[in-house]
Amino acid sequence: MIRKATLEDEIEILFDETKANFKKQGIDQWQNPNGYPNKTDIISDINEGKGYVYEQNNIVKAYFYLQFEFDETYQNIYNGKWLTNKPYAVIHRIVVADKFKRCGIADEIFQFVKQLAQKNDYNIRIDTHKDNIPMKRLIEKNNYQYCGIILTHDNSERLAYELNIT
Repeated sequence: MIRKATLEDEIEILFDETKANFKKQGIDQWQNPNGYPNKTDIISDINEGKGYVYEQNNIVKAYFYLQFEFDETYQNIYNGKWLTNKPYAVIHRIVVADKFKRCGIADEIFQFVKQLAQKNDYNIRIDTHKDNIPMKRLIEKNNYQYCGIILTHDNSERLAYELNIT
């Protein structure tokens, strides 16, 4: 079941696992000195109503951020262009607990977001680090099209994708 995250959910553990995995793989995503994403970011997500969890049998197995509004990091795109100028939803910070990876949870999250976007006639945009191969595969498997490069708030490059909801 996917539901809005609450402050009682133990989401930080998921991020700690993912950061450790990135470090082990030599991926510099989320390896910055300020700890982004950190507890403050997660609390902000939840308070804004944009943090979601995937839960089964009272166990939080995944977390993601979803917004249905303009995202300033997507304002400028380089070496490409967005598919449309249509309103869009944005998925950020998908993390799945290590012991539940490769169980189809991320695909279920993508389908959940797609259904919400279709109801509102929104496209969906997402970005990922160039070295995050599992996320790139997941994005492409779910029929998102590569559009170009965007810059995050700290000027890190991310590969940007869009799913055109027709």
